Order: sequence, then C-alpha cells, then structure tokens
Amino acid sequence: MLLVGLAVAFGWVASRVVVSAVELARLEGSVHALVDGASAGDTAAVVAGARDLVAHADAAGAAASDPLWPVAEALPWIGDDVAAVRTLAVHAAAVGQALLPLVDAASAGADIASELPDLHTKLATTAHVLADAEAAMGGVQTSDLEPKIADAVGQVHTQLAAAAPTLRTLAGAAAVLPELWGWEGERSVLVMMQNSAEARTGGGITGSFALLSVDAGSVSLVTQADSSSFDGVPMPNVETAPSSAALYGDILGRYVQNASLTTDFDLTARLASAWWAALGHPAPDAIVSVDPLVMRALLSVTGPVTLADGSALDADNLIQRLLVDPYMTLDSEGQTAFLQSVTSAVIAALPTVQADPLTWARALVEPLADGSVSVWSADAGIRSAIADTSLAGPAARHAAVGPGGFAVYVNDATGGKLDTFLHLAIESEVSACRTDGRSDTLIRVTMSSSLPADADLPGSMTGDGRYGTGINDIGTSISVAAPPGTFFGGVQKDGVPEVSVDVDDNGFPTSLVRVNLSPGEVNVVDFRFVSADARAPLPQILTTPLLNAPEISPAVLTPCA
Repeated sequence: MLLVGLAVAFGWVASRVVVSAVELARLEGSVHALVDGASAGDTAAVVAGARDLVAHADAAGAAASDPLWPVAEALPWIGDDVAAVRTLAVHAAAVGQALLPLVDAASAGADIASELPDLHTKLATTAHVLADAEAAMGGVQTSDLEPKIADAVGQVHTQLAAAAPTLRTLAGAAAVLPELWGWEGERSVLVMMQNSAEARTGGGITGSFALLSVDAGSVSLVTQADSSSFDGVPMPNVETAPSSAALYGDILGRYVQNASLTTDFDLTARLASAWWAALGHPAPDAIVSVDPLVMRALLSVTGPVTLADGSALDADNLIQRLLVDPYMTLDSEGQTAFLQSVTSAVIAALPTVQADPLTWARALVEPLADGSVSVWSADAGIRSAIADTSLAGPAARHAAVGPGGFAVYVNDATGGKLDTFLHLAIESEVSACRTDGRSDTLIRVTMSSSLPADADLPGSMTGDGRYGTGINDIGTSISVAAPPGTFFGGVQKDGVPEVSVDVDDNGFPTSLVRVNLSPGEVNVVDFRFVSADARAPLPQILTTPLLNAPEISPAVLTPCA
C-alpha cells in the first residue's frame, strides 16, 4: 500500500510538472499576440493577448503551487529543473495578474486626466512585480539545467530586464503628468528644446526655451527665448562639479547651450532655471527637456501641424525641416522665427488630440526609454517619484540599469550642426581570465561620417573651423561611463593609444577622448575597463539620444586562451 501511495503521489506530481510546463510553453504565443497588438495599436488584440497570457500563467502557477511540488524538487537529477519551472510559473502568474488591470485601464478610453492617478498606481505595482520577477530569474543557476529550461529562464530574464526600466519610467511619467498638465492647479513649465544636430550628453545643445502655463489640462504658451537671448547675461551662480571641468572645460556654466553637458539633470535644471531667472522671469515650477525625437513622436499622434508660413510639418519631414533646412536657407533671425513657429504649432496641437493612453504610450515609450525626455520639479515628492527612472536624466538612467551599465556619451566639438551625419556602432566584449577573478571589458565605438566629401554647407552647419575642427569635419568628444568602482584600462583609436581624460563623474568612472571625422572617414575607438568585482555581469549599453540610432551589438564573452 505504501508503494502504491508513493507511486500515485509521484505520478500526480509529475502530472503537475507537465501541466505547468505545457502552460508555460503556451505563454509564448500569448506574449507575441500582446506585443503585436500593441505595435499595431490594436487595443482589442492587446486585451485578448493579455487575458490569454493571464489564463496560461495562472494555470502554470496553480500547478506549480501544488503541496506535493517540493517532492519533485527534492528528486536527484531533475530537482533543479523542476524548481526552475516553478520559479518561471509563479512569477509568470504574478506578472500576468499585475499586467491585466494595467491593460484594462490603458484601453478604457481617452480621458487620461481622470484615469491617471489609478493608472500610476497600476504602473507602479506592475513595475514592482516585474522587478521581483527579474531578480528571481536572475537568481536561477542555469548551468546544470536541461538546455530548453535554461534557455527559457535566460530569455525570460532578458525580457524582464528590458521591460522593467520601461515600466518604471512609465510609472514615473504618470506621477509627474499632473504637475506638467496643471491638473492640481496652475503651474509654470519651462521646456528646454535640445538640438540633436549638435550633440550633448543629454541630447543636444539647449538652443530654445518655451515657457508654458498649464492649468487643468489647458496649455498656453507664455513666451519663448533662444540662446541669443542670453548674450551678455551673467553666468549663473551655480556650483558645478570639478569632474565636469576636467571632462569639458569651463563651458558647462558659461554658455546656456551647454546646460545638458552634464549627466546630472538636477544640475542642468538648476542652471537652466538660473539662466531663465536672469532674463527677469520667475523660477519655473517644473523643467522639461525634450529633443527632436520627442517632437517626432508627438507628431505621430497629433498628425501634421500647419506652421506660420502655411507649410505642413509631420513626423516624416521633421528632421529635415527642423535640423537641416533652416541652417541651409535662413539667417540667424530666420532660424529663430522658424523654430519658434514649430514650437507654437506643436504645443497648440497637443490639447486638441483625443487619444487613449495606449496610443500615447506606443508613441512615447521609445524616446522615454532612450533618455530623450528629462524632467525636474520644484516638488521634492515628484523628484523622488521619478528618481530611479530615465526621466531623472542621464545619470539616473545609467544607475537604473544596474552593475552592468555602460553609457556612451557624445558631445559635439565642431560648433556646427553636422551630427545629422554622425553614425555609431557599439560592441562590447568581456574576458574573465584574470587571476583575481575580475573581468576585462572592452567597449568598442566605431564612428563614421556620411557627409559627402564635396558637400557645400554654410558656416552655420560646419562651424567654419572656429573651434579647431576642419570645415566639413565632425569633431566629437566621445566618452564612456562605466559602473561604479570600475578601474580604467586605457583608450585606443584605430589601435593606437590615445591620451584620455579619466575621472569619476557623478559616481561613474568615465574616460573621454576627442575624435575628428572627415567626410567618409571611419574611426574605431576602444575603451577598456577592469571590473570592480569578480563575476561582473555582461555590459548593457546606453547612449546619448542620437538622430541616427546607434547599432548596438549583443555583448560577447570571449574565451580564455
């Protein structure tokens, strides 16, 4: 009887393992349906995919929660595999249960204002559940697992690691939107528009400002200013870090266009607020930094807008019309007038759009994740709510990645608008062959210029050689910020050692070199580092938001000789 009872028990446990594994396998189709629906803007498909995902995840989780499941985990040879299946099943169920209310809320309608507080709570809860699941998946030792199970754990961990920061950022956006739209009373919002044709760490030079008054969702443009408005204005009395001077010289606090040189957006915002106050304006309640990639995303929702000259601006022609044509055809005053007309038209269009949260999320998730939007608020509670998201600026975005984060920052040294022709390809290699257990990491940045050799461009684009860069050449200060505690290993350009600036900047060891690119030229810059600890994770690469998206290759673990 005892043997019969044991056989029945083991048979039951085996059936529970099979049920859980089958339901987990079915999850893949549900995830694809959900993602495809979101990409297509098909709300019904998103909801159906989410409900299907929850059904399979719940079934897998229920099977894995059977009281006899630990019996299978204690068995030799298969116990680790069974434990890994349980971890997958339980956390898939938790993620599904957190995700479904979020999907229902996002697809409920277009009244974002009334939904926002509840949506923020759901986003924050989902982000927390995803973070727990990511940590659990990362804790599973896959080396001794059956290959298919090991692969499933690895894939889920990778997907969660990619999704968790996005959910944190969306939760932060939901927390800060009431302030930015004045749903809790009238607020002043200073929008800093970065020109990515002349790159800076945070996106581009801060060439234009727009002060908005927001109240209960109503937005009015109060006034605008461009960089020339600050000519002759005394430098802000704002302390900057010595590391910034070591990397970039004293230009951070000297010129308003360089406010986003630093990775510390709190410092950027304080500088911008001080510059703005120097023009005689009250300090703003909030500061938002955006670049043309954000404008393009907004236009994908609003549709074309009509400018003061009667022409249409849309998501497809934005980059050409905003960052190329004005510098080819207009003088300085004409450029200012045109750019301000663009700002006025886009801001006027935003309150007229009736779009549901899913539509806005689809449009903005990529620029939000890529660091194209940074936000500062005078409200300490709001700053705390977004502190661990990309909304808090480059350094916060870097910190949120964790111990594998490496950030590649681009700062133009041409003094012109040639970064529309700049292209980057980034590779990373790790070798864990040192006797002390630490890892050697190589971050390889291949830089190229697509500018034709015979290009005939005006000085407003080339910089006229005023800053030590040849006409039509692209001068760039390229830097890599490594995880805290990392040791410097030197920099080479095209295989030749380069003199680099090596400093700890806002907690991240950072190496910087100056690179000059002539038309059609390609330079390969290798940044080397040594990890602070043994068993360092593979690199995860972040970059300055660039007009031409960098090609980032998966990290490679090189074998020891």
